[in-house]
Amino acid sequence: LAQASTAESTKPLWAQAHLRGVILLLRRTAPFTPHMLKMLTTAGRQFALAVENSQLLADLQDSYRKLMDTQEDLIRAERLAALGQLSATMAHEIRNPLATIFSAISQIRRHGTESEMSSTLLNIAEEEASRLNHMVGELLKFARPRRPVMHPENINQTVSRALASMSAAGTIPDGIRVTVTSDRDDITVLHDVDQIEQALTLLVDNSIEAIEAGEGEIDICVSSHSPGAVISVADTGCGFPDELAVKIFEPFFSTRPTGTGLGLPTVKRIAEDHRGTLEIACAPGTRTTARLFLQTKQKSING
Repeated sequence: LAQASTAESTKPLWAQAHLRGVILLLRRTAPFTPHMLKMLTTAGRQFALAVENSQLLADLQDSYRKLMDTQEDLIRAERLAALGQLSATMAHEIRNPLATIFSAISQIRRHGTESEMSSTLLNIAEEEASRLNHMVGELLKFARPRRPVMHPENINQTVSRALASMSAAGTIPDGIRVTVTSDRDDITVLHDVDQIEQALTLLVDNSIEAIEAGEGEIDICVSSHSPGAVISVADTGCGFPDELAVKIFEPFFSTRPTGTGLGLPTVKRIAEDHRGTLEIACAPGTRTTARLFLQTKQKSING
């Protein structure tokens, strides 16, 4: 670049004893005078300080973002811990009178003379007590989470077992068609089989509740996804408006009168315990899709 008549000077950019760069100066007319070199050196120092200040500002902003994320995680963890303790206390206090109610209903049916009216009322009482007992069970599961016991297993087999259990229990209505597809026969993922079965069951239950009139479709898709796998559960249900998207993972929030609001928070916690994530996509006029992401390889968390 420089010819014989070109003057050249290299100036390092020092700031706080750190080399921030180098400036190469070329001049084609006359050599640099000492005065010009002194000015350029001073300008180089100012430029180096500006570069360092810019980097410090970027580092400060990054640290602030990480601090805010950490604070949000701590607040969420403390809130979940408090809710868990409250849930455990409530569940314990409710379960005792429930046992008394079930015993009383059993004794009335065994020793009492049932009329058509009393039989109907007893059936209603037993159904409502059973529903409340189910809610108490959900509270206890949420309040006392079990650490996952991780093993490399075929995720397709885990999905199949979960659906087989639901079919055997009769929890899938006849009007709802459930289909399962996978892009590979063997997708080995490190996971706790029982917990992933629970997560899938909760997602399917959520889809069943969202399908109006008990007729619709639930499509479950298992696919390999770097660095692991993803289980997608899509339904033809009613979905939820955009303004509720930020609330669906909050414990005890539910859009259904009989919902406990613990299904999706529990699935999210299971996903996070597996070093994975849970995403819910719902747009007007389209299907609601829940995606559970799992990692193929991860550090063991069995302790």
